Amino acid sequence: MACKVASRGLFARLFHDDPQPPSVPTICQELIQSLDVSAGWRSAEHLRSCLRTISTSLESTTSTVLEKNALLSGLLDAQVPMKIMKALPGLEFEAAKDCMRLFNQILKLGTSPVVDYISSHKQILQMLLDGCGDAEVSLHSNNMLRSCTQHPRLVGLLLEADFAAGLVKLAQHENFDISSDAFCSLRELLMTCKAVSAEYIADNHHVFFVAYHQLLLSEDYFTKRQALGLLAEMLMDPSFDKLVPCYVGNDTFLQVTMNLLRDSSKPIQCTAFRVFRVFLDDTLTSTRVQRILWKNKDRLIRLVDSMSKQGDEGFAEECSVAIEALQTLALPSRKTSSEDDSPTMTSQTWCQGVPAFQLPEPSKNSQSSTAQAIGPEDYALHLLQCQAVF
Repeated sequence: MACKVASRGLFARLFHDDPQPPSVPTICQELIQSLDVSAGWRSAEHLRSCLRTISTSLESTTSTVLEKNALLSGLLDAQVPMKIMKALPGLEFEAAKDCMRLFNQILKLGTSPVVDYISSHKQILQMLLDGCGDAEVSLHSNNMLRSCTQHPRLVGLLLEADFAAGLVKLAQHENFDISSDAFCSLRELLMTCKAVSAEYIADNHHVFFVAYHQLLLSEDYFTKRQALGLLAEMLMDPSFDKLVPCYVGNDTFLQVTMNLLRDSSKPIQCTAFRVFRVFLDDTLTSTRVQRILWKNKDRLIRLVDSMSKQGDEGFAEECSVAIEALQTLALPSRKTSSEDDSPTMTSQTWCQGVPAFQLPEPSKNSQSSTAQAIGPEDYALHLLQCQAVF
């Protein structure tokens, strides 16, 4: 049995006048048989012929919507998406690419029924994530995953299935191809359907950023720079307005950002500055964040001023605005008893314990000066460059 593309072949007769056209179940069954890994008669050419012919039928401008929907329903009834995911790791590259193409076509043509299908077969999602970590099929799996991110309902399913944390982990993979593809998929997951991802992150901001900050603390320059850029993009995107208060209200996030301002890489410094500006511009920062900014404002002013001399005129102007905001910082009012960790503090002593921000300036007495600036109870910011905070 072989798939033929000729005008009188099995698949070619599907949408042509024929006294006895083959039924959709018969067509789908032949594809299923060709995907069956245990089928001894299967050949890569036979499989590719079947896949290409069905793909051509779905893309054909001469096929009616009714005919395409009938074929789509037949493919879903025959569990073709599931069969594709199971067979993918055992296929040669070109056959896997044709499977990827058909999977993406199914998603594109049948949004509602396909989403319903995937919702009831969530193991497909796990197989997609597993494939993203398999060097043999990561390219195809990531491509199919990005097709899923075009549909809000699927984005919700992916986020609920903890795909963000899974992709963050893969973005730190030692294999560069796997890590870079995973980060591209993470970006698509977060930025394609922004309303869905913004609401999810706002509702799960602590869990999300505990995972995401692993990228910001990575020793790999490429990983750190990409992650910081995406973070800045999200925080300054109006679609993520709900996320901003969650982020700028966390003093640990501020500490990570302040340390990135001191990175040896100028591009990372500049991107970290964009994130830092959000802390200065937002009025919803927590009292703890305000205390850290106030205590370290002189050091921050010197650092931002030095950065302003290394960029273009536009960046220098942004630095000037930030410096002005830092100069006008005032000692924040005391927290209420429900907010304060130590409600009995006086106005003279309540800033004790706030981490002191250390500039990377060489000094013969650097150890002693640091000891004076940072008490034993302080959370030493400069150590964040050497160890993870989570």
